[in-house]
Amino acid sequence: MNASVPRRPSAAGLALATAVAGVAVAVSASAASAAATTLYASPTGTGTACSAAAPCSLSAAQSAVRSMVGGMSDDIEVQLADGVYRVTSPLTFGAADSGTGGHTVRWRAAPARTRPSAGRSR
Repeated sequence: MNASVPRRPSAAGLALATAVAGVAVAVSASAASAAATTLYASPTGTGTACSAAAPCSLSAAQSAVRSMVGGMSDDIEVQLADGVYRVTSPLTFGAADSGTGGHTVRWRAAPARTRPSAGRSR
């Protein structure tokens, strides 16, 4: 074999590399999109259930996360509804707010909702 002539990858090698990359992307995308436990917070939240129907405040969401971290068996996601969160003291995060056992706690904006279009009928 001539060392100065570059070898082209075989079709089988490219197919295998593509298949492996596709599986890695699919696994990564599905793992990132599905949290086992989702809590909901809203600027007007007053509940303690932190559910979609009864979102809680930031501090209540943080308390709920802290109560679950010790026995985590999957990821926790806290979805924050749009709005201005007025707080009397800074929201601080420490070890009690982190995941355990290889699981994570993620705080993120809730997915954007589609607004109904306004119009008039004739």
